[in-house]
Amino acid sequence: MKNWMLSLGLISSIVLTLPVSASAYSGEDKESWFKDEVNQLSETGLIEYFPGEPFDPEANLTRAETVELLHAAFPIEEGTEQQEDAPFEDVATDDEEYEAVNALYNKEVIESTDDKLFHGENLVTKGEYAVLLSKAAELHQSDAENFYADVDGETSEAVHALLEADILLEQEDENFYPEEVLTNGEAAELLLQTLNYYENKDENGSPTEEEPVFEVKEANLTDKSFSLTEDETELAESINAYREENGLEPLTISISLTQTARAHVEDSNAHAPENEREECSLHSWSSHGEWTPVCYGFDKNFAEKSWTKPSEITGGEYTGFGFENSYWNSIEATPEKALNGWQNSDSHRALLLGEGSWEDIEYMGVAIDGNYSHVWFGRAEDPQGYVE
Repeated sequence: MKNWMLSLGLISSIVLTLPVSASAYSGEDKESWFKDEVNQLSETGLIEYFPGEPFDPEANLTRAETVELLHAAFPIEEGTEQQEDAPFEDVATDDEEYEAVNALYNKEVIESTDDKLFHGENLVTKGEYAVLLSKAAELHQSDAENFYADVDGETSEAVHALLEADILLEQEDENFYPEEVLTNGEAAELLLQTLNYYENKDENGSPTEEEPVFEVKEANLTDKSFSLTEDETELAESINAYREENGLEPLTISISLTQTARAHVEDSNAHAPENEREECSLHSWSSHGEWTPVCYGFDKNFAEKSWTKPSEITGGEYTGFGFENSYWNSIEATPEKALNGWQNSDSHRALLLGEGSWEDIEYMGVAIDGNYSHVWFGRAEDPQGYVE
């Protein structure tokens, strides 16, 4: 199972950040990870549309296989209107995908192309699959803020529609990676979530039972002073000195992000939520506070539940996403040890220095106490102001 903890030295310290990307399958996990999904696919008969036998979660679907899968999963009722032949010169009437291509073309799931070719042999990307799945399932676009930084246009609309239905891949950072080739495991995960979504709807499309709703709750942090502690000041100054050594501007200390970091340090010291199960990481939050608990690395949509913590902790005042570097030491977390651990880890260093997708980070909040340090980073301005 997934375990995002990275040891430094022996077992004395752990540093953690939102990782860039990771495969969900390795070794024996490859055969066990999608056991439930394989059973569901077998029961529905959809497993035959996936290439390879037995089911291989790391194999890939072609465009032809994908349209056949979606046509089988979301059958189209035959109407009285004349069906138009799809204008693809590379799809013959005796091809296996012919019926599915025409059905999905008439349903406007797939569209004509400038070269009049379907390219059925091409492997499907995550972005393409999101678009095809949302259209085949007739999911409507959401007006919610997009969680992913690397999707736009039609792909963004499709991802919004999936998010609205609480259908989502477990990404480990703020990117969807739409250009990555889709795996069988990812295709199955999204498809079964979509089918289960419809099973929980009545004939009018309403939920058959009350669905959990994300609520922003205000944490009891009104007694917090926002003059930094000595250790917090040292940590913040050390991070900014490290940035300046690398030719970067210092980060502004946000009250909201510091408030979030302090709440997480308190929760970590009091309840160690990362120890609740093997898959939980240092980004986890316990159920002992006025926030949404999350086992980071296991719960559905765990990344989003982490990114929105600044909004939860501040009662909705801070509306931007937050991203976190975390550190644990079995004896005591110190500014020097925490920063040293992050500097020696590629993913942590990238967040400190605003590399890649983090380049527009301008604000941070710091907290360090006991065995833990959490530092939160953000892009959005803070309506609560900044630490002097």
